[in-house]
Amino acid sequence: YRYSVNRMMRSKKKEARVLLWHRISGHLGTQSTIRVAPNCKGMEDIVGVNQRIELPKCDCCLRSKSKRKKPKPKVTHRYRKVMYSMHTDMSGRIKTKSIQGAHYFVVFVDDASGYKFGYLLRTKDEFLQAFDQLATRLGRHPKVLKKDNAGEMSSKRAMDYYQKFRVAIENCPPHEHEGNPRAESAIGTLSSHARAMMIDACAPKRFWGFALLAAVELENRFLPFVPGSSHTCWEAFYGTQPDNLDIPVWGCKAYVNIPKNRRHDQKHDETAISGVYIGSARHLGYDAHLVSTLDGKRIYISKYNVAFYNNTYPWKDKNTPHDTIQLHCGRLEDDDEEPGTQTTPQMIFDADTEETSEAIAFTEERHDRMYTRSQARALEEESMQQERVQRERARVQAAESSAEQRQIQQELPEEQQGAFDKAEAMLDEMIR
Repeated sequence: YRYSVNRMMRSKKKEARVLLWHRISGHLGTQSTIRVAPNCKGMEDIVGVNQRIELPKCDCCLRSKSKRKKPKPKVTHRYRKVMYSMHTDMSGRIKTKSIQGAHYFVVFVDDASGYKFGYLLRTKDEFLQAFDQLATRLGRHPKVLKKDNAGEMSSKRAMDYYQKFRVAIENCPPHEHEGNPRAESAIGTLSSHARAMMIDACAPKRFWGFALLAAVELENRFLPFVPGSSHTCWEAFYGTQPDNLDIPVWGCKAYVNIPKNRRHDQKHDETAISGVYIGSARHLGYDAHLVSTLDGKRIYISKYNVAFYNNTYPWKDKNTPHDTIQLHCGRLEDDDEEPGTQTTPQMIFDADTEETSEAIAFTEERHDRMYTRSQARALEEESMQQERVQRERARVQAAESSAEQRQIQQELPEEQQGAFDKAEAMLDEMIR
């Protein structure tokens, strides 16, 4: 009897550890998480756990990952060289505007390793800008890009861009999205994992951009690059094992240290501020964590001067209105936004280096300025084109008028000569 009780207690501890890593990984599959644990730093507590362990059903996964079953096409060929071929697809329009001001997101999937890159877009015509950011991050453009026949990916401007950088295009047949299964599957899995994390944390819907970027990072760190493998997409892409030791649960409570130059009274003011963990800052160029206030008006970047509490959720404690998030294949259905509900971060500081800077990467002001500049450039180019057309018309008219004048000058002496002849003939008749 004592042996059975001890065995039951040990099994419950294992279940608790596996469930914790299930939440830390963004509600990924437990079998995949246990399979890659030996090749990830900081996951030694679940090494050796049976992959077929019976766990209680996750309510967030049941509410966020339910899908209609349909046959999936099989992948027949894969390139062996990373960064050689990429699959891409764009989500549908998401009605709720994110804190970054985005309504769409685009994903790029490496064919060899399965490593994913995600970017938020305000409009669909920012696709080439995201593709250019991907090339800047990789150091070069991929040789092959597999896509569907979307207008923003197949426009004349996009085709000129591909031809300029020698990118070969593989298009899907018209009206057959199943021809690009890697990108379509990535859109669905990222959407479901982001939705699960937001439901688990009771996060406001305007934080979907941070949840999606966090889902991209977590899938790269926890998912195997091929089904049944024990090596992650991160290891297949970079060649090194991912360090998953310091990854907290998305949406948990966090305390960020306040630098001394940010305190009014260095002796008596609080030395830390509480917030919510909203993901990694790798997409911003920092190897650090992102911590936001509950209203999302300020976001802090810190790697060392931050503490996390995985069992505390500020949005739940605040009794945030918990609405069902209907995010399916990249489309978020939500009621119309009420005026005054959309908030954007105002300031951001690095708690490790004690540097302060404007939160240009998170505010709509930067996007507005970029749109204004692009609109001004377009108007300037249009005016210059009109001026060139007017100058060409004036040149043609001047050439035509000069030709008429030359013709008149040639015809005028002949008419004068005829008049002189007539006058001389009249004089001769009068003399006679």
